[in-house]
Amino acid sequence: MVADLSACPHCHQAEPVIRFGTNESGSGRCRCKDCNKTFTPVSNSRKTTPEKEQQIERALRRNACPSRGPRACSRWPRRPSTRRSKKTLPPLEHGLIHLKRDALELDELCISKKRNLWLWTAVSRYTGQLLAFVLGDRTWDNVARLWSKIPQAWQRRLVYTDGYGAYAAFISPWQHRPCEKFDGGTCTVEGVNHSLRHRCGALVRRTSARCRDQSLLEKRIHLSAEAHNQAGERRVKRRERKAKTTGPKR
Repeated sequence: MVADLSACPHCHQAEPVIRFGTNESGSGRCRCKDCNKTFTPVSNSRKTTPEKEQQIERALRRNACPSRGPRACSRWPRRPSTRRSKKTLPPLEHGLIHLKRDALELDELCISKKRNLWLWTAVSRYTGQLLAFVLGDRTWDNVARLWSKIPQAWQRRLVYTDGYGAYAAFISPWQHRPCEKFDGGTCTVEGVNHSLRHRCGALVRRTSARCRDQSLLEKRIHLSAEAHNQAGERRVKRRERKAKTTGPKR
């Protein structure tokens, strides 16, 4: 977009204004020779249409990385709209595999120590599916919030956690199984948290400061969790089909 030469908004002089390239959105920039300041006469709006927002959500559900957004969706939105951030999220219960013998693994993932923001996750130990997650600080209240979101079919299972005191203060002793460090008791939930960092770029500490809207961050994590659960469901079904075809070992 070529900028039309106009008066400088700083010194209000029209004669010494010259063209000065373009900005990131493609709008033409101008520079005033008198005050040596640059400005954009006509800005190019980067707002996305509802059809473009649906296309971005479909790309996220296909495990498309946000860094590949311009290639997958032709343009990644610079600022989230309030319409997408206020949308309610459906529960993660759809597509979960219920096993007769299963257990829970709980863990917390640091997103930003400066903002005191942590991601609490509850994962099925044998399927690897994400049952629930909560964003908040590292207090006992968020453990209660996470427990309330876990489906009732898993609330009577054994719970494996690390040695953090908030778990022991909330979970009953008969149900709680604290694990020592490096013993592998919470390797499933730690692996899920590691994969979520790869699926959702907002969980990386260097880029989490850019996403200030917590509702938008929760939605991005929810889309990544849905993709992770669908992949886990396909993996379990593939193992069942393989076990049926091969048969029991003699």
